[in-house]
Amino acid sequence: MIKKRIINSLVIALIVVNLIALGFAFLGKKEKPHQRRKPPKQIIIKKLDFDKEQEKLYQQLIDEHTLKMGAFRSEMEQAKNGLYQNLAKETISKDSLIEAINKIQYKIEAQHYLHFQEIKNICRPDQIDKFIELSTELARLFSPGPPPHKQDKRSHN
Repeated sequence: MIKKRIINSLVIALIVVNLIALGFAFLGKKEKPHQRRKPPKQIIIKKLDFDKEQEKLYQQLIDEHTLKMGAFRSEMEQAKNGLYQNLAKETISKDSLIEAINKIQYKIEAQHYLHFQEIKNICRPDQIDKFIELSTELARLFSPGPPPHKQDKRSHN
């Protein structure tokens, strides 16, 4: 009799655990729409209405940009490692190390700007207005996290 109660209790406990697991699987955290956003490349191609030749040129620009950015990221990683390793010894002025990081960040931002100028240069005249409109969205498109919500243009008074 006691064995039967224990077995029944275990069966009921397993059923409850399975139901909870199924609940989490089907009703749990759903992926939000912004987590499935298109890659910036696809958004830019679509917004600028690039033709096949422009897409090829754009891909070449991306490849070149990616190589340059990889070198900057490596340089930045080394500079930041130097900064934080300096915490142990403090042999170099933290200000000079931070200044070195700032110079690398400047080069990164200048390269981004040049990259977008190059994208503008492959636009046809009829695409320039689209590029100008797109330029207001570039920071949001390339932000690391989910895109910030656009503010409601209505007054909140």
